[in-house]
Amino acid sequence: MTDKISIAIDMDDVLAGTTEKMVLSYNTLKETNYIPDDLLTLDLEAVFDETTMMQMFNEINSPGFTRDLVVKENAIEVVKELNDVYDVYIATAAMEIPGSFQDKFEWLQEHFPFLDVNHYIYCGNKKVVRSDYLIDDNVKQLHQFRG
Repeated sequence: MTDKISIAIDMDDVLAGTTEKMVLSYNTLKETNYIPDDLLTLDLEAVFDETTMMQMFNEINSPGFTRDLVVKENAIEVVKELNDVYDVYIATAAMEIPGSFQDKFEWLQEHFPFLDVNHYIYCGNKKVVRSDYLIDDNVKQLHQFRG
């Protein structure tokens, strides 16, 4: 018997609408009306001064922020189908946002209860993830990945 092919899937902005919630939080904080697509054209260094960056970090790192993220369209069905054939892991870069660990665990349990909790990988740099494939929205993580 051969081992199944393994696939690691990022959580933020792959399975969960993290950027959408961050933009909503920013809009509330700064009384603006940006949409996520605006991030593609904005001069982020001008918009996110040091004080604003700290405020946003505190918001994102606070308990509950990650807990109610919206599930991306079709994510549950696709992951379920993949999980029937492959060893699926969730590899989320949570080290930079330590306040998100419990929220991410509970979110995954609620929306992806069919996944093995031992397949949750909390990391910073995804080069430590030992899977055959990685699905991620962050090009830097994809370049560092060794699968």
